[in-house]
Amino acid sequence: MNASRPLVAAERAALIMQLVPYLLERGDVALDDAARDFEVSPAQMRGMVEKLTVIGRPGEGGFWSLPGDLFD
Repeated sequence: MNASRPLVAAERAALIMQLVPYLLERGDVALDDAARDFEVSPAQMRGMVEKLTVIGRPGEGGFWSLPGDLFD
């Protein structure tokens, strides 16, 4: 992948799905290291990590309100 070009939605979704086990396996990882491992720019990696904070199953009424509803 070329870090200088924008990711299309399918690529972005696939990378985000790979990011969870990557982070669980490695623990704390520097942003630049993760970006290099995923062959994306640091800005793209930051965006992927920020999206992880809003991934989860909505509760009743379509809202996230309970502990454990979102990826932590």
